[in-house]
Amino acid sequence: LITNFVSTDTPAMKNVFVFLLAMSLFSSADTQNWYWLNPQVPAIYLNSVCNAGQHTFYAAGSAGVIVKSSDEGATWSRQSSGTALNLTSVYFPDSLVGYAAGQNTLIQKTTDGGTHWYTVSEPYTGNTVLSSIFSVYFVDVNIGYASGYFDNYYNRGTEPAGTVYKTSDGGSSWTLYLPLQTRHTLYSVYFKSADTGFAVGQSGSIFGTTDGGVNWYSVNSGTTQNLYSVSFSGHDTGIIVGSYGTILRTTNGGISWTLVQTITTNPLHSVCFINVLTIYVSGDGGTILKTTDGGNNWSQLTSGSGAYLISLAFDGPDKGVTVGANGTILKTENAGGSWTEVNDGTRATLRSISFHDTLNGIAVGEAGTIIHTANGGKTWIPGTSGIGVQLNSIHYISEKAAYAVGNSGILLKSADGGSTWTSSNRIFKDTLYSVYFADEVTGYAAGAKGTILKTTDGGSNWSLLSAGTNSGFHSVSFPDRRKAFVAGQGGNILGTTNIVTGINERHAESGLQIYPVPSTGTVTVEFPSAMATAKCPSATATGILTVSSISGVELMWQNVSNHKTLLDISKLPQGIYFVRLVSGDKVMTGKIIRE
Repeated sequence: LITNFVSTDTPAMKNVFVFLLAMSLFSSADTQNWYWLNPQVPAIYLNSVCNAGQHTFYAAGSAGVIVKSSDEGATWSRQSSGTALNLTSVYFPDSLVGYAAGQNTLIQKTTDGGTHWYTVSEPYTGNTVLSSIFSVYFVDVNIGYASGYFDNYYNRGTEPAGTVYKTSDGGSSWTLYLPLQTRHTLYSVYFKSADTGFAVGQSGSIFGTTDGGVNWYSVNSGTTQNLYSVSFSGHDTGIIVGSYGTILRTTNGGISWTLVQTITTNPLHSVCFINVLTIYVSGDGGTILKTTDGGNNWSQLTSGSGAYLISLAFDGPDKGVTVGANGTILKTENAGGSWTEVNDGTRATLRSISFHDTLNGIAVGEAGTIIHTANGGKTWIPGTSGIGVQLNSIHYISEKAAYAVGNSGILLKSADGGSTWTSSNRIFKDTLYSVYFADEVTGYAAGAKGTILKTTDGGSNWSLLSAGTNSGFHSVSFPDRRKAFVAGQGGNILGTTNIVTGINERHAESGLQIYPVPSTGTVTVEFPSAMATAKCPSATATGILTVSSISGVELMWQNVSNHKTLLDISKLPQGIYFVRLVSGDKVMTGKIIRE
């Protein structure tokens, strides 16, 4: 092989930076022109889930994430929440109107079932940076309550305080209440009616009100554990859960609370009533508890997960959803008898993505992960790589052909658009970081220790080229079909001007029949049929046909699939041009005249 790589390793080149989309998709301003594709539920904390009726669930979490399911939790779609702040609570008083609240006392509202979200009047306009809402609950679409804490130290010199906010006009305005001037954060609020409700929080705090929050009274909880969630069924029966497996129960409307014997020491975060007897609780370590006697006795269900399960909601007696850390969503269809994790796409680290056209794309990443799309990224289907090592680069070159490289010198090829993959013989055992093909037969791969590999037969065989350096290369690119560049450690950038064939140009031979010459439009290029049969009996891609100017600038190229092909030169200026056909290790040349 005669392949000439030239070094451009100069001090100026050492200042070249390659920007590989190393951006945070969670920053508020920068996401306005981006939309989420995979997974629909990102690997963040989902802090709250609620049922909005009609088989619909909503979940909210870190970085302003709100997701919606309209099929009882089976599939989820990302909503445009209008914020990148953390959301800790979501609640829908009916099927269309919903509220999500969280960091900096932010409250978002929707009136069209989550299609659009907007910020309502902020409950507190002081030092909101150090203030948060942890729970939001609405009695109806207009009357609602939120609880959390606010820090007004910088404004008034006071310490942080537990707070409850109330709105009577659907969030347009809010009234701030400070239950007994408590310094404890209030994690959960629940109202049995428009005026009667409870707020619970740090160090066993329980506060009650019977006049819509104007006045509050303290209730003895009998514990100093943090209390994270409170809920009622009807007027009398209520459950509170908290840290260290704490469960409190009332049967007298919250006048007094009894500590229930615990069966777990894991923190419990959420409680959900099906009716006065059947209640579910979720918590850390994949904990899900159930009672069928109103909270006297509890059994532990098998969730199949070890995740922090932060929130729980049911749609009827049988079908429920719990959400938590790392984007975890579990669902049950048999009253908690079994739970399955909702898989809405890979969460593996993806290291490279390539699209053949606007619809067809492939992404690769850790542990041999390969996913492909045929609808512009709306849905992604797992491919079968057959390997467990990390894949670092993918080039989707044509409708069917794609190439991937990775650790341990892995070289993969797909001939069906990414569904299945075959591995080439490895001649290099270290990491390959990048792969790029000029066409379906000629490609380069670059990697550690100054490695550059080349193929001229569509990846069936690869040859190791000498780069003159032991520094690793992390990227390879083609500005056109006659030039290739690799870049890597130490500011090294190498280039070649001989990429089409990689063979000794002295072996080129004439033999192309081109007619008519001269021509003003279309010419026929013909070469021996024996060459097509020998090199590609299936006649799917016999070779590459290029047209160059007399100065060597490549102007046209196309794949040829039989021994006679038409070439449209009508858009070329008048002049003399060279035609070159590459097929395997054969090169044939000819000349055309454009009148």
